[in-house]
Amino acid sequence: MRAAAINWPFTWNRLATCFLELSTFAPHRSTDATISPSALAVWSWLHGFSSASIDPIGGSTVPLPRRYFLGGSSGVRGWSRYEISPLSESGVLIGGNSLFALSTELRARIRRNLGAVAFLDSGNVWADTWGINLRDLRYAIGSGLRYQTPVGPIRFDFGYQLNPIPGLLVDGEPQSRRWRMHFSIGQAF
Repeated sequence: MRAAAINWPFTWNRLATCFLELSTFAPHRSTDATISPSALAVWSWLHGFSSASIDPIGGSTVPLPRRYFLGGSSGVRGWSRYEISPLSESGVLIGGNSLFALSTELRARIRRNLGAVAFLDSGNVWADTWGINLRDLRYAIGSGLRYQTPVGPIRFDFGYQLNPIPGLLVDGEPQSRRWRMHFSIGQAF
């Protein structure tokens, strides 16, 4: 049996990094070995970071589904899914070749299965390979609620854009609303 070669009309190199840190704070320690320290935690502070770049080879272009976008319930929560991206001249989202995202979230347990969060998300996507410019980040702040279930938390987040994207079109209309609401299952990061 021979393996068939697949000739793709594009080629690229992709490099991505990711980092996540979690700190928990409990009011007291338990002497009961059956209780994990995270079950007693009242406060958790998380930080997430990701950076990535795509390098097209030999003059090829990266297809739209492979380009980077940010926004949404697991991205910069002040924007809807895929709303942070380079724009075409007509204001349409076209995706980019470089991405940088940084988030921090403070989680507090209110009651047994109910929690609250406060967050700061930042990030952007650039058209150029390795075109990351930290002075050009988009920022969102917000808060949310979490309800723990056996399959993970059900969450509701409210994000507010601190610096909107000028000229952004959503469904062909200029976008002026600076807040977004997200409902999902699972943690943001």
